[in-house]
Amino acid sequence: MPGQILLVSVDTLRADAIGCGGEHRLTPNLDRLAAEGESWARHYAASHWTKPSHASLLTGYPALVHGALDRDSPTAPALLTVAERFTRAGWATGALVYDCGWLTPKHGFARGFDDYRVRRWRIDKQVRAAVNWLTQHSG
Repeated sequence: MPGQILLVSVDTLRADAIGCGGEHRLTPNLDRLAAEGESWARHYAASHWTKPSHASLLTGYPALVHGALDRDSPTAPALLTVAERFTRAGWATGALVYDCGWLTPKHGFARGFDDYRVRRWRIDKQVRAAVNWLTQHSG
């Protein structure tokens, strides 16, 4: 299989903080990652809040289809997530989520991931855990 795919989703980060036209670059590592990877100029949010937006990101469907519209509803179990598609294709899949109550397994977000962790760690520990996982699954 060719390479690895890393999806970084940052909820509620201002564009001027990541060098998108702002003079203060507060995220030099994300800036470098973006410069070395794929980047798009136009972005559209599927919803105005975390849960349905991430459900759309991971299923490819709008909120009215995936159903994760309110506080308690999970993503529709019949819809395949991107992690389930990767797993079926033989890829190792992992997710490291920073303490977000909306992105928990009970709402269907862990479906398809071989390793899904929700932690409240400092950013350096989160990054180290992600790098370790990527290194362990480099093949």
